[in-house]
Parts: sequence; structure tokens; C-alpha cells
Amino acid sequence: MHAIGEKGDPGDPGEKGDKGNELTDDDLKQKIKAFLVDPNVVTMDVKAAFK
Repeated sequence: MHAIGEKGDPGDPGEKGDKGNELTDDDLKQKIKAFLVDPNVVTMDVKAAFK
């Protein structure tokens, strides 16, 4: 059972990565809100999104 669980774990970061590649309007709104709270957190992401 442990081996199956370990194989499943690497899949999770991949899914998060996919979401990062294709930003939805909601994702941008969340990034902008986070940017307003703490500019250092998402500055690079926001700059990349608006190039």
C-alpha cells in the first residue's frame, strides 16, 4: 500500500503546475488580491501575466 501511495504523491504537484500555466480570471483576481496584501509574494507572477 505504501508504494502505491508514494507513486500517487508526485502527481499532485504536477496538477498544481498545470493550473499555474493556464491562469483563469479567478486566479488573476486572487493573485492581484495577494499582491495588494503583500507585493513580494506574487510580483513575478503578475508581471509575467501582464507582459
